[in-house]
Amino acid sequence: MSRIPTGGCALVHVSKAELEAERLLARVDRGERGQVAVLEAGWAIVAEPWAQKYSPESVVDAQFSMPFGAAVAALEGAAGLRQFTIGRVRSPQVREFMKKVEMVKDPSIEETFPAEWPARVAIETENGQRVEQFVRYPKGDPENPLTWDEMCAKFRSLASEVISDDRCDDIIAAVRAARPSMLPALCCQTGVVRVAV
Repeated sequence: MSRIPTGGCALVHVSKAELEAERLLARVDRGERGQVAVLEAGWAIVAEPWAQKYSPESVVDAQFSMPFGAAVAALEGAAGLRQFTIGRVRSPQVREFMKKVEMVKDPSIEETFPAEWPARVAIETENGQRVEQFVRYPKGDPENPLTWDEMCAKFRSLASEVISDDRCDDIIAAVRAARPSMLPALCCQTGVVRVAV
């Protein structure tokens, strides 16, 4: 389980500037446009080639597409595994919203990288007003860790695809009650299937 609360690449998550920015992006409508600053280190991963990033053909393409990540986050208020599906990749609503997402390079977010992974999202409203959100430490960074409830929600979003909700509850309760030194043994006892690679 990764440290980030999304189903996409960490660079997509970082540049979305977490939930506040998702709410900001959700205002992109009626001809308004959203602008997402992308770190130079991630530009070639989530912003290029443009044709592929604006027209992903698979879930994996979508996980590495800044326009897709921004669109589903804005439209659905989340960008978890449930949003990264082939149905959403093909969704006319998501595709139309992606056209409103402009990716830009912003020297101001590069100043503290890689010690910090800041993000910036802005929208231009119909009346010309510019509204901006900057996040210094995206959710999941050591300086802005997931809360217990957020970790549980992420675990449920991943595990509920393969085990029952009751089993998820049991595992969460067992982990919460365990001392850190007990966790390896707990994993063996919970019936979690290990997949050989």
